[in-house]
Amino acid sequence: TNDTDFDKRLEVEQNMIAGRPPDIGFLEDLLVRDHLPIEDVCRLICLRQLTNGSFKDSEYQSLFRDLVQTYGVDVIPFLMTLERMGLFSVQQKTQFPAISKGLRLINSAVNTKDP
Repeated sequence: TNDTDFDKRLEVEQNMIAGRPPDIGFLEDLLVRDHLPIEDVCRLICLRQLTNGSFKDSEYQSLFRDLVQTYGVDVIPFLMTLERMGLFSVQQKTQFPAISKGLRLINSAVNTKDP
């Protein structure tokens, strides 16, 4: 259902912000099994890149291939644009953990069941 999908994506996004990125298999499952819209998948990929640093070469190649196989060759220019912007690439460091700590983005005192 849409509520379940939303809750699942929200949990994954919150975990990434908190420094617990999903493994590459989870992102691949979203592509292959769940058939999410390209915007939703790329949002998660970009968020993972920003919060956890770039992908390993094998992860990048696998995701790139899966994206093209799932959404067609028309997605390649979009993926190349994300790469040029540093949002989907290989071997880049991220400063997000230090930045998020300084900005206090995570409030551990918040009750997630009843915010």
